[in-house]
Amino acid sequence: MVGNSFAIVVRGHDGTLGDFAEWDGVPNYYAYQRFGGARPVTHAIGRAIVAGDWARAVAEVLGRAGEGMTHAEMARGLPRGMDIERGVASAMASGAGELAALRTVPVGTRRLYVQAYQSYIFNRTLAAAIDAGEPLAARDGDVCYGAGGRLCRHAAGGGAALAIPLMGHSYYARTRLAGLVAEVMREEGASPRDFAVRGMQEAAAEGGFRTAMALPREASVGGDCVRVTLRRGSYATALMREVIKPPDPAAAGLAG
Repeated sequence: MVGNSFAIVVRGHDGTLGDFAEWDGVPNYYAYQRFGGARPVTHAIGRAIVAGDWARAVAEVLGRAGEGMTHAEMARGLPRGMDIERGVASAMASGAGELAALRTVPVGTRRLYVQAYQSYIFNRTLAAAIDAGEPLAARDGDVCYGAGGRLCRHAAGGGAALAIPLMGHSYYARTRLAGLVAEVMREEGASPRDFAVRGMQEAAAEGGFRTAMALPREASVGGDCVRVTLRRGSYATALMREVIKPPDPAAAGLAG
């Protein structure tokens, strides 16, 4: 499967929805939900894990959930729905170290933390490319996703989409945006090898690529309904947020 089709009903728009069918793409940012929604800290936890800073990772997990409470009080007092925080607090209260406490978090969730940090770096790189005026259309020689969803080097007329690297321990640096990626990583104080996560290798991230643009295909508008097909890895909520630009994406149902 190389794409997903969506039908989206939009209420209360300003009448410009018909322009959507003329769009040729929007920046393919990861959406808010990737970073935790109401409490967007998953990438901050991932940053600490990648850095091997277990104490900071524990602090980010617990956040303000039990502000002013001891770990033992948090373990007893945190409500249902905060099982991860309660498990970490309980481990800390029992005298376990920070790394052992973090390992009470399901491994799949710990991987999501690191993946959220990958996504954050991708978003920063994409924003930097836009600020620098870098074309997000594929040029000859760029690493791209072809029409069939496979990575390739762009050649004229191939209908390919520019791919931006996802950071990881196997990061591929021979791309047009390598300088921007390096600057983001310098500001983050991180390196590709950090994503091997020594000490918690089960959360390691290899890296990969993601398209720079969400490129709508078969886009149409009928009344209040938008129909569109997007490449795999692009999300309709992120696309519609760019189209509608609501002041409160969560209230508009576009935080995902």
